[in-house]
Amino acid sequence: MTIKSGTQLKAGSLNTAPRELEWLAKSEHEEVRKRVASNEACNIDTLMMLAADASKEVRRAVALNPSVNCTALVKLSFDRSPDVRYALAESARTPIAILRRLKAEDPNPYVRQRAVQTIQGIEDFLMEARESHHALCFQDHLGI
Repeated sequence: MTIKSGTQLKAGSLNTAPRELEWLAKSEHEEVRKRVASNEACNIDTLMMLAADASKEVRRAVALNPSVNCTALVKLSFDRSPDVRYALAESARTPIAILRRLKAEDPNPYVRQRAVQTIQGIEDFLMEARESHHALCFQDHLGI
């Protein structure tokens, strides 16, 4: 195992301490920073730092991290890369307000269309959930 691959394993491990992830987030290797950005154990401050990374792949990984906060998602919804915005537009974890803004205002037609599809999928899912009386599990998208 090379040092780089060992570092990548550490960067992706849920058992790596947040302080060490913060240090790894400053790596010169994009793949290491990307693994940190994908790691759910990463703290918000580190994710916010990575949301401004030079690499669109790192920023995209932040956008898809389930631990990311709304502030970072809003920031990423204005990202210069349509690939980052597209990742947000296709994620059902993206808050509905951000999806609606992407649908209405994003300069890229593919991002707008993907947001439309994601919103429709969420609405279909919620309609089914309402009909089966399990709506309380989906409060974010219900606006409760």
